[in-house]
Amino acid sequence: EVIAEQLINLIFCKIFDEKFTKPDDIVQFRAGIDEKNEDIEKRIKNLFTKVKQTYNEVLAFNDQIILDKDSLSYTVGQLQNFCLMDAERDVISDAFETFISDALKGGQGQYFTPRNVVKMMVQLLEPKKNEIICDPACGSGGFLIDSLKYIWNDLEKEGKSLGWDKILIEQEKQKVASKNILGIDKDNFLSKLTKAYMSITGDGQSGIFCEDSLDIPNKWDPKTKNRIKLGIVDVLLTNPPFGDKIPVIGDKKLRQFQLGHKWKQDSVGNWKKQSQINNTGKKGGVPPQVIFVERAINFLKPGGRLGIVLPDGILGNDRLGHVRDFLLNNGRLLA
Repeated sequence: EVIAEQLINLIFCKIFDEKFTKPDDIVQFRAGIDEKNEDIEKRIKNLFTKVKQTYNEVLAFNDQIILDKDSLSYTVGQLQNFCLMDAERDVISDAFETFISDALKGGQGQYFTPRNVVKMMVQLLEPKKNEIICDPACGSGGFLIDSLKYIWNDLEKEGKSLGWDKILIEQEKQKVASKNILGIDKDNFLSKLTKAYMSITGDGQSGIFCEDSLDIPNKWDPKTKNRIKLGIVDVLLTNPPFGDKIPVIGDKKLRQFQLGHKWKQDSVGNWKKQSQINNTGKKGGVPPQVIFVERAINFLKPGGRLGIVLPDGILGNDRLGHVRDFLLNNGRLLA
């Protein structure tokens, strides 16, 4: 995780440098062939200080680049030839996935969504500039960043057709980022990561919160409750954690969900909810992907649109027929 943090700090430096360097000026994020590693180290650390000062709400004063000067020079040299702001791939997610071990990710049910899947889901749901977009298990922010880029692209087209100047277009873009993008993740490192990424790319960090999406909403921090409520979301895109090893447990938490209860089929095959809480899994409780289906629908306003990545057992497993019934009774399944 330390290596991931270090690389991500450098990526933030690179993105910051791309964003705030004028076209004719020399970038700070560089490693010259004949340049001393000490000089490169000094310049990059100075650049990171500027990043922290600019984004002090999401990067702590004591955050540091602790790579030795040789490793730092090598990494900067490898990254300097690429423009990360215009990259097709989500470099933050890629960096996190590469450097956090499979064991750590899998143990927490964190599986990051391939960029082409994210892009396809955003294109299917077609988020608009006046809509609230949310990911209640946002990870490193892939769905939110891609949704923002999708809306910005439409905004630029609209602005040009209406003859808006660049400043007005930028103002509209920032308004969308700060007002309409909402994200929650229970992992403190990931929520901080998304905040920083949203700050640097689109100033949408104010809508990102570290919470347990499946907890009783009244237990959330007041700042979260002020911004995020059930029934307000137009477009929800998410790839929630899943697996029997990390069940949702606790009677109070499960009781708020219909899918937190036991269900049985009657004699004609209809599923009926029971009064008992479902705590029959391997470790008791209910797999998170089941509960996330209901919570995702809870977040949506009437007519809201949901794109969710789920294990195929949800749509094919006999004992999860009640989940499919719940989906079909609470919405229109398009794909």
